[in-house]
Amino acid sequence: MADEYELAELNEKLHYALAYNMPVRLTVWDDRFTEDLRGHIHYIYIDEITKEVRLKVADGSVERLRFEALVGVKLSTNCVDRVNSSIE
Repeated sequence: MADEYELAELNEKLHYALAYNMPVRLTVWDDRFTEDLRGHIHYIYIDEITKEVRLKVADGSVERLRFEALVGVKLSTNCVDRVNSSIE
């Protein structure tokens, strides 16, 4: 589980990717294992109850992910490596 600072950083990256329609790689914690998912952020809704991120993957389906399960967000395009490293 990420601390408050790390959650704020993940949230910032998610919103950046959503605003600029950038592909991302999300690392998700699932029952003692991590899984990498790639796609575009389709929707972010973080409140006291829902706290979910929706990721549109290559086949067009949408994955619903709990925000608390995210352990990493990486912007995937090469043209933003400089921006990504300043965000990380």
